[in-house]
Amino acid sequence: MKVLIIGNGIAGFSAASTLRRLNGRCEIEIISAEANPLYSPCVLPDYVSGDIPRERVFVKSLIDYERLSLKVLFNQQAKEIDPPKKRVLIDQNKRIAYDKLVLATGSQAIRFGSPQGGIFTLKTLRDADAILKHRGKKAVVIGAGPIGIEVAMALLSRGYKVSVIEMMDHVLPLGLDAKGARKVEAVLEERGIEIFTGERSEKILELPGHLHTRGDHFIFAEAN
Repeated sequence: MKVLIIGNGIAGFSAASTLRRLNGRCEIEIISAEANPLYSPCVLPDYVSGDIPRERVFVKSLIDYERLSLKVLFNQQAKEIDPPKKRVLIDQNKRIAYDKLVLATGSQAIRFGSPQGGIFTLKTLRDADAILKHRGKKAVVIGAGPIGIEVAMALLSRGYKVSVIEMMDHVLPLGLDAKGARKVEAVLEERGIEIFTGERSEKILELPGHLHTRGDHFIFAEAN
């Protein structure tokens, strides 16, 4: 039996390692859109800030895959699934057959533009590397959840002037009530981070400049 897993994040690797523990003889193959073994997305803000080196981002090495007899196709995008024929189309029009298929692709960040325009998400190690290569002076973070706040702090530590835009009426809306959030906002503002709550990001202007408001919507362009 061959099990094909799409996704090499923690869900994909956990599925592969659990299956190997239960069945030492089946063939297990992982399709990964990324070029690296398993790493922790949770520490990417610490990597961006410079608090940890790049090597500490990884939680598994290629040797770990070899020990579990896991085959990994790195830098390959799963483009199409053909359930009747039990095949997955990947790059270069190559088709991978399977007996059982596991989807472990995770979530996808909303993208407003391309890194070439100074617009980034922070979902993957590739995203973090792109942010570190970029040279700018002002950063705007859309979303004031835990990741947004961590990214804002990381960019602040790298010398950026940082603004945070949150659609809800306070930061960390899923974790704190308004009273607790105000205390967090006060600490962030004391450190020099601008907080804009109750504002929805509508579009990005293809213009250098600063933050602009139109009614209750925020329209902004990253200024280098």
